[in-house]
Amino acid sequence: MGCGFCGAALPNIFATLVVDCVLKPVVRQFDYVRRFHDNVEKLREKKRELADARDRLLHKIEDAKNRLLLIENDVQNLQSRADETLSDMGTLEEEIQLNKRCLNWCPNWSWRYQLSKKAMKKIQDISELLDKFRLLLPFPL
Repeated sequence: MGCGFCGAALPNIFATLVVDCVLKPVVRQFDYVRRFHDNVEKLREKKRELADARDRLLHKIEDAKNRLLLIENDVQNLQSRADETLSDMGTLEEEIQLNKRCLNWCPNWSWRYQLSKKAMKKIQDISELLDKFRLLLPFPL
């Protein structure tokens, strides 16, 4: 006599493993292509947020220099990281503007996948940088 519970649980466990190990990663990769325009728009919004935060930081640095205060290394490092990230965004935006197509008709899916994946990585990097800005500058001016 077999265990009814084991017989019912085994297919459930197998289905869960298939979904978690196979289906979810495939869907995640497909979403890079499917959400290309959304990812690009999110990236542009994060870029604007970073530029605004950097400008606020520059104003605070100028104000501190005018009052002859010492600027800490972590503040200067944060400013330089923001400047580097914003300059890197220029090359990424140039790639986005190319709008590559196959045979001048259909979108180049491979290109969109790669660019969308880069955009999501850059969004994550900018979000981490913005979190550091929020710790440093808790109140916007």
